[in-house]
Amino acid sequence: MRGKTSGFIVALALFAVAGMVVAQNADQNSGGPTKNTLKLRLVEPLEGASITGSSVRVAVDYNHTVFGTGQGTKFGEANFPQPRFDVYLDNTLKITLKGTESNTTVIDNVPAGTHKVVVVALNVSGEIIDRKEVSVTTSPIGRR
Repeated sequence: MRGKTSGFIVALALFAVAGMVVAQNADQNSGGPTKNTLKLRLVEPLEGASITGSSVRVAVDYNHTVFGTGQGTKFGEANFPQPRFDVYLDNTLKITLKGTESNTTVIDNVPAGTHKVVVVALNVSGEIIDRKEVSVTTSPIGRR
């Protein structure tokens, strides 16, 4: 009896792990776009940037190419649900940018020091489809 119970527990654990692995990536048939079609790029700031002042400009870019014509059912077409970009500074959500509305923002009142800027791309279903992270250093404006 003990052998059957152990086998059942092992099988259950394998199914649980397999389910977590499958859940890690956005499904190609979900609310789109996917990481493969989005091609997220963090244009600003660059990794290791030294920024003078208390404002950090964040700019994202992604694949804007239209993948065919139709009724807004393919990524890039006007009626296709656009991605959202959550912008974080030091693990705090600062703003959400919407695909076709804006791709830039400025985070104000950033204290001097080293900071982590993260942009998380989400599709219309709320699935994380890409993520970019950079470290930057801000310093106060010097007096002359």
